[in-house]
Amino acid sequence: VAATPDQLEDVLLALFREVIDYADPGNEMFIRTMESSGFLLAEIEVKARHVKEPAYERLWDGIYRSPADGDAPGAKLRKAMWRLPGSFATVRKTKKGLALTLGLPKGA
Repeated sequence: VAATPDQLEDVLLALFREVIDYADPGNEMFIRTMESSGFLLAEIEVKARHVKEPAYERLWDGIYRSPADGDAPGAKLRKAMWRLPGSFATVRKTKKGLALTLGLPKGA
């Protein structure tokens, strides 16, 4: 990955911290990694009985738009990604909960 060890640690911790608040206690969490089109992808999927629309929208806004509040959902991941040019994140609802994917550009 085109990142320093500290940058990589920061962005992966931010990914985990953003999604953990949506997980139902005691339920499973799935962590997957894969390679696709010049990127390494890290995805965390959590089982959650109900991902309420306002909470999902706040997370979506924090990742895809610049939140006014640095503690808003998604804001810490967005800030960590800014330090890694070419990285990206996606969030989506799943049948059983929520998945957050981080794309990291592969090194040369």
